[in-house]
Amino acid sequence: MQAIIKSRPNNLVVWLMLIGCVIINVCVSAENNLYLYYLQLAFDFTVKEAGLYSAFRLMFSVVSTAILSPVFTNILKWSDFRIGIISSFMSFIAAVLMIFAKTVVQLILFGMLDFLKLFANTLPMSIMTKYVRSDEVGIFVSLCFMGECLFPILLFCIYDIIFSATSNTIPGGFFVASAAIILLVFFFLWICSCISTESVELLENDSSLNNDSEKREDVKTTENNGIIEK
Repeated sequence: MQAIIKSRPNNLVVWLMLIGCVIINVCVSAENNLYLYYLQLAFDFTVKEAGLYSAFRLMFSVVSTAILSPVFTNILKWSDFRIGIISSFMSFIAAVLMIFAKTVVQLILFGMLDFLKLFANTLPMSIMTKYVRSDEVGIFVSLCFMGECLFPILLFCIYDIIFSATSNTIPGGFFVASAAIILLVFFFLWICSCISTESVELLENDSSLNNDSEKREDVKTTENNGIIEK
């Protein structure tokens, strides 16, 4: 409990990323909960066709993530915040377009625009764990999982209400909720990128390097005094 309430240099970053992690992953679950009904109602998909389309989107996202991860981190040297901001913005655009998808071609093209979705879904937790001590990571990851278990009670109801109200006119209307949540995560990432200082990981590495340097200086000093330290 003390680890949760204690003050730390990047406390706001930790909590915003924790909330972002919870709401964006529950958003994905809420979408999946309605996806079959949406595809059947709007595009007359069979269960098999809906499964194939969902598998295509997932595989496309996985392959895109595998290819772009080294590009973003090793070549472009982008920070987690920059990758998260760009990814969440692209996911927001894709969610808005999915509201108005009318044909199968549009469905496929708009779905492919969401190729950075896995970055947007996973980076908030990744960032959060870098701003807490290593012995506190498990506590905050557990809080994320608890939130993902409790928050669907509210969010699933919101998605169901929107889908019931718009299914006959705009079947993709529930993507409004997804777009709003993704936009909120976008702003969380942007705020955190502006206020964050060095992560705990960097501070611990700097401290370790300083300690090693001090030890080497102490050994050198004792050797100069004619004492060999064992």
